[in-house]
Amino acid sequence: MKFNLLFLLCGILLFSACKTPQGARAGKLKARSADYVQKQMVQNQFNADWVSAKAKIKFADADRSMTVFSSIKMRKDSVIWLNAKAFGIEAGRVLIRPDSIFVIDRLNKRYMAKDIWWLQDEFGLPVDFKGLQAMLFGNPIFFNSDLTIEKDSTSYMLGGESDNYKTAYKADGLTFKLVEMLISQPKDNRMGLIQLSDYRALPNGQSFSFNRNIGMSSPETGKTTVKIEMSKVDVGGPVSIPFSIPERYTKGN
Repeated sequence: MKFNLLFLLCGILLFSACKTPQGARAGKLKARSADYVQKQMVQNQFNADWVSAKAKIKFADADRSMTVFSSIKMRKDSVIWLNAKAFGIEAGRVLIRPDSIFVIDRLNKRYMAKDIWWLQDEFGLPVDFKGLQAMLFGNPIFFNSDLTIEKDSTSYMLGGESDNYKTAYKADGLTFKLVEMLISQPKDNRMGLIQLSDYRALPNGQSFSFNRNIGMSSPETGKTTVKIEMSKVDVGGPVSIPFSIPERYTKGN
């Protein structure tokens, strides 16, 4: 038994643009090594112990499209929590810990409990809890250090390849902020693309991407798009993370 809501909630989280980010103007970028650009991207990535935000999410696949509103809460290296609301009614909640994931489907009074590695088996994503955390932060996930580099007038492009995955990263030429990340499994015909934009400064002095465009494609799920527009991003804490499974709910697979 699968939850229709599950793919929406996991899509919101995993693959993580209405405005063009301010970056390098047209002109000639300085030649840089892949190692230099990678180190700059790591140094400039977002980091916080607590994060909470509101988000408007537009989801579409071959069968349906919907718009929901979500609250997202996270404690670094500990827990990720999010919900989905439509027409003012909470449809479901997700709680992810370093070793497990729980989904509550309030519309059908069901819930699911899985090992964290279920995400790899179900979606073919080579990430653990910290990888999901990086996606939520809008940070690059580097799978290897042997990267190639190219550039155009505004951006640096890094590329990498392992036995099972191909990755590509696009960084703004001035800020070295992540603009685009592609993860693909050519043998299994799976692909995930994340585009980040509308970087804004937060009170703690860091910049955060408020808009995300996400595209996913696989034989199992078909083509899926998720657009996320975040607001009210707060890095203060701690924040309440409520999650409990009603006794009358039925467990699903």
